[in-house]
Parts: sequence; C-alpha cells; structure tokens
Amino acid sequence: TTLGDAATDEITVTGEILGANPLNFEGATNDDVYTTLAITDPSGANTITFPDASGTVALDNNGTSALTTAEVDQLENIGINTISSVQWGHLGNSNQGIATTDNVTFADLSTTGNTTLGNAATDQITVTGEIVGGNPLVFEGATNDDVYTTLAVTDPSGANTLTLPDQSGTLAVTADVTLDAAYGQNATITADDTDGNLVVNLTETTDFVIQDNGSPFVTATDAGQFDVDNIRLDGSTVAGTTGLNLDASANNVSIDAAAGSINIGSDAVAQPINIGTGASNRTITMGNASQTSSVVVNSDATNTASAAAIVNGGLAISNYTETITGTAGTLTVANRSFITITDSHAGATTFSLSSGNTAGQMLVLVMASSDGITLADSGNVRLSVAWTPDADDTITLIWNGSSWFELYRSAN
Repeated sequence: TTLGDAATDEITVTGEILGANPLNFEGATNDDVYTTLAITDPSGANTITFPDASGTVALDNNGTSALTTAEVDQLENIGINTISSVQWGHLGNSNQGIATTDNVTFADLSTTGNTTLGNAATDQITVTGEIVGGNPLVFEGATNDDVYTTLAVTDPSGANTLTLPDQSGTLAVTADVTLDAAYGQNATITADDTDGNLVVNLTETTDFVIQDNGSPFVTATDAGQFDVDNIRLDGSTVAGTTGLNLDASANNVSIDAAAGSINIGSDAVAQPINIGTGASNRTITMGNASQTSSVVVNSDATNTASAAAIVNGGLAISNYTETITGTAGTLTVANRSFITITDSHAGATTFSLSSGNTAGQMLVLVMASSDGITLADSGNVRLSVAWTPDADDTITLIWNGSSWFELYRSAN
C-alpha cells in the first residue's frame, strides 16, 4: 500500500495507531531488515515532542553503556552547545552515562552519588565561579573511614584573599601560632609581601617575649630595645647602622674569644672605641687576682706601624703606697708601675726590689718621706749610683726580664 505519490503529499492521521509495534521501517534497501518503532503500553497519556532541528535520535542503552561520541555531538548541538537543566534532567532520567573527550557545557549541573572529575593526574580542573557553602570542601584522606577534614569558611564581611606560597610545607593552625589572651587583640602576625619577612606588630605599649618552656630569654621591648639572655654569633659581623652600644649599667658585658680573636676596626678605616660619655670614670678590668696573664697591645707583625698605641689625652697610672719599716727589706713590685714610699723607720734603711712581671714593665718610685733610706745598686737593680732620696724625689726604672734598669731620676 502506498500513501501519496509525491514528497509534497500530506498524510494526516487523526485516530489512534494501534499495536505495540505499529510502524516498521525498511530503510533505503529492501532487504527485510527492519527498524521497528515499539511502543511500551502507556499507563497514561504521554507526549513525545520532536524538536525543530535535524539530528540523530539518541538511543536508551538501559544505563549499561555510554553514549557514543556522535551521540554526544548531537547533544552538544542542543541549545547552541549548552544543555539546559531540563534537557539534562531528561537525559538523567534515561540513566545515560557520558564518556567523551569532547567539551560539554552545562548551564546548571547537579550530580548525586559518587562523582569523579578527571581520570589522570595531568587533567586540569578550572573553577571560575564561587564555591558556595560554609563547609564547601570535605577531605576524606587516604583511608575511606568516614573521618573527615573539613575546609570551613567564615562568612566574609568583605573580599578576602588567601595566598598559597610557592613552596612545600605544612599549614599551621591557630594552635601552632598562639598569642596570649591578654595580648591577642594587641598583636598581629603578618607576612610582608614586599620582601617576604614575617612581621610581628605590637599595637599597644607591650613587650614581645619569646620563652623557652615558660622561661623568657628574648624580649623585644616597646621602647625599641632587644634583650637577650645569651647571644651566640655564628656569623662574622655584628654591626649597627648608627653605632653599636654595649650597655652594662646593671650587669657585666663579657666578650669571650677563647677560640679566636676579637677584632675591632679594619685596615681601611680608623675605628674609635668609645667607653662612656658622662662625667663619671669608666673602668675596664682585664683579668683578676687569680690570673697571671697580661693584656698586650700590638701594632702589627712587622712592627711597621707608627705606634702600637696612641693616647689622646692624659694617661693615668694607679698609685700604690708602700711603707718601709725596718733596716732592710724588699719592696714588692708585682704588676704595679707607680709606688709612693713612706719611711717609718728612724735611721738608715736599705731596700731592694722584687722582680717585675713582664719585660718592658715601667716603675716610678716617689719618696714621700725619708730618714736615711737607700735603694742599693745591687742584685737585680742596675743604677748609675745608689738612690738615696729626700722627700718628693723620684726615680724611673724599666724591667728587662731579669733586672731593673734606671732610666732617669729627679731631685725635687
């Protein structure tokens, strides 16, 4: 039976087409191989709408296989490369999966059940929109045991940016970086984007203290001072842009160079060492009573400098007083260079000198009062003649390591 004899003929069916397989299509080749349009017995009135578009019908594979690339291409042509939520809902109702290397764009997408984004470590996932929710990301970890780490986001009051640095490491939580409750609102810890420094900013007149198991050992004061119990410098330079001050107002400042030397200044620049600026005297103690070593001032190894030490101002030598009590005796010099002698013995007295400490030691003797006292030219004392002073007379000697040699004397 042939209905119509031209492609322009119109056939109108106003009644029902009966049967579970009402239409069979032979195709272009008459080979008794058919495509049958089968109708599931409807439970109610259904409407199937053919869109105003050309294309290939997508078949239902009962959810057991994915759409082919050609079928996905047809889906992509729906709505100008965009599948609407309604269209995607229809596809979801047919339990269809999609496996394709083509790009598919969705206007709105909601998935249920397990969802995998990407199938290789090199796949790239780009999120250009907002990730919504107070707990938008939940991480299971390596073990699927329903114990999670949740990335929680406090509702922002403005635009905030969290920057992940270009380095590997472990994120620190608030329990790792703590500020005492009393100072929690008075201090901030920030990263300086300009030079990468970690900045601790004290907004109140408080000190910043670093403790070791509860014991403070570093304090940055609000006055701009840095107090440290002990400083170990493994580098080679300690410098101040406007000067380096050591304040020993309450305690001692000790410099220990047991394993090396302490160098002040350089070959290129004359560096002054200033000790105190007030009216009171400043005392530098080198060694103590239990130490026999000396402090040596050297110029250089070849002795080509103009002087080993230059003193601008007065040079004062401490004065010690010794009293001669008998007819003979030895005056103990030790490490002293200026001794005033008092003669308490009525009658002639001859005395000698003990050895000096170091070759080159100078000794000035001043006679305060005399009643026939004499320093003999004998033993370890080498004089032009014996020294028999009157009051206020002086003699100056130098120790060469074995004897005292007279330099000059003055009868005053």
